[in-house]
Amino acid sequence: MSLLRDIQLQAVSSNNKITDLLRKCKILAARLGNKDFEEWIERELNGYKSKEQLPSYRLIRGVESKGHFSGYFGSGLRNASIPPSCIADKKVREHLTTGYFTQSISVYEELLTKDNEGSFRVPWPSDLVSILGQKIYEDMNCMQAWKVIPSGIIIKLIDSVRNRILSFVLEIEKVNPEAGEAAINSEPIPQKSVSQIFNTHIYGSIGSYASGNQNSHQTLEVNIYRDLGGLKSELKKLGIDEYDIKNLEKSMLEDKKKGEEGIGKKTATWLSKMIKKAANGTVKISVKTASQIIPKLIGNYLGM
Repeated sequence: MSLLRDIQLQAVSSNNKITDLLRKCKILAARLGNKDFEEWIERELNGYKSKEQLPSYRLIRGVESKGHFSGYFGSGLRNASIPPSCIADKKVREHLTTGYFTQSISVYEELLTKDNEGSFRVPWPSDLVSILGQKIYEDMNCMQAWKVIPSGIIIKLIDSVRNRILSFVLEIEKVNPEAGEAAINSEPIPQKSVSQIFNTHIYGSIGSYASGNQNSHQTLEVNIYRDLGGLKSELKKLGIDEYDIKNLEKSMLEDKKKGEEGIGKKTATWLSKMIKKAANGTVKISVKTASQIIPKLIGNYLGM
């Protein structure tokens, strides 16, 4: 069996280890003499040195964070969602809502063999927990926080690598079916053609690699920019009562008067209170709705 056909057969079966598949690709890369392909395989096998090196399929936007919180008189929250809106610094917020998959593909493959509850934890740095700990829930301090990575995202990552390899090898076979059997440095296919195929099928977009946030709601599809009536209507649909909606309107107005851009301090405090109410069961909405859907609606209204 030719090397190209062998790689194709391994790529279509999820029973084969992705690392074994990549090692066979390493042989193919040497025979093709293509540096881009060789470097990509090395990074997938050994990991990426920095997040700046990561291809798009190893970056996941919209990652959720959770944490344990303690308050006065023994009160507290466990596994409580952390709303991104409470993080003022844009760079820190982006870092905490993005999954950066820098480790070797074998690490993620191994994770899937272990018992899990449908997701994995990526702990926040302890210094960051200390800095942001008292800025999340009113009258509470964050004791521990982590990013939540659904196991489905890991599966999609590995499948994405398989799909890219399969598409690349099929295209190489179209150009030269014997390319996998060529002697090293013989250049069975012109480098310009190999590079074009590589950039199209390895770094190009293959399939759907969605955000880690698996919660959706029809209200996220609406455009309520500067439409206060529209915002109120959507909040009512979610189950927010008139009293809380009026308090939100008042909070946003106060933030606007102070010249605060985006979600200001008063609005962030309102959001924190709503999440706390949801956690305590004093409002008819879930914690996920309070921490994820409502901040997005407000951000839509504010043009964020």
